[in-house]
Amino acid sequence: MNAYLTIREICEQTGFSRPFVAREMKRGNLSFVKIGRRVRVPKQRFYRWMRGMNADGVSVTPEPEPSLSDPMVSLQSRLDEVAVTLTGIASRMEERGRVLEGIGANLESLVTEIRSRRVKPGQVR
Repeated sequence: MNAYLTIREICEQTGFSRPFVAREMKRGNLSFVKIGRRVRVPKQRFYRWMRGMNADGVSVTPEPEPSLSDPMVSLQSRLDEVAVTLTGIASRMEERGRVLEGIGANLESLVTEIRSRRVKPGQVR
């Protein structure tokens, strides 16, 4: 008897979609091994993973509590996450500002062109 399951076999046995199973593997919730280019899940790991699921396929294994032994470490890591997010937002705003400046320059040139083409009283075009 084979000690490993393929992703297809897992999907057939559980009714879960292939992307869901792949996501669980990527998150580290479902252990797997690579045999060459093939991905296999040890049956024992699969059964352990299934015991941690409810009927809807939602993990019921509680998330580990954050360590409160050193609150400054968790605070610093959260601040680092916020700093990265804010840096990304600032970068996008700067990029949008450059786009808006370009649009403004284009509008100014269009206005200038329209004004130069304006028909003056008594002028025939």
